[in-house]
Amino acid sequence: EEKLPKGIKVIRLDFYKPETLREEMLKLGYLLDEEENASKYIKWHDKYVDEIEDKVSGIPEDAKPNVFMDKSGEESTKVRKTYTKKSGGISTLCELAGGKNIAAELEAAYPEVDLEWILDQNPEIVVGLSNSGGYETDDESVMKEEYERIIELPGFGNITAVEDERVYLMDSSVPFAPGYPIGLAYNAKWFYPEEFEDLDPQAIHQEYVDKFCGIDFDVTKHGVFVYPQVTE
Repeated sequence: EEKLPKGIKVIRLDFYKPETLREEMLKLGYLLDEEENASKYIKWHDKYVDEIEDKVSGIPEDAKPNVFMDKSGEESTKVRKTYTKKSGGISTLCELAGGKNIAAELEAAYPEVDLEWILDQNPEIVVGLSNSGGYETDDESVMKEEYERIIELPGFGNITAVEDERVYLMDSSVPFAPGYPIGLAYNAKWFYPEEFEDLDPQAIHQEYVDKFCGIDFDVTKHGVFVYPQVTE
């Protein structure tokens, strides 16, 4: 930026935070004279985000599940990294889907917490963020191994999330960037399977790919995005 000629404005947009992404997309459409395409995205975005928000808004606070957001891929069996409100992104997604992030109010954005602390909190759901899937692999074995490492952590067999088989992993390609409504849909389905019985995150994902990515890609046949897969 310092090397640019004077008078040239630099605009920075995040494109990964659910709380600002919608407005950023509208700005980008204006700047690039692609307001029609931006409008198509906003229509898709609002359709699913509003549907989920409408249902979640009617759920009492004391009925929302306690969720531990795990920074998956960590090898430690004594401490785990997690996400707070300061991290934005994944923590915001949890709240929008009607979950209560048990680490939301901790100090750092990505703090380490002792395993004993997690056990004391006894989360009803664990959602881990993985970097072992995505569009470029069809092999879910690595994500499966991450999943098994989490449920086999010392003492985890006694927490509600593991007992009720409500531990989930999603690849980082799902909850961030303009496709974040896909991750939101998965979270909503995991948190409230009965209320969102008719919600199909995989179909939402395919719609996103078909409308906005410009690629021929079938998410039902290729890619690894969540584990275990949501079944209808």
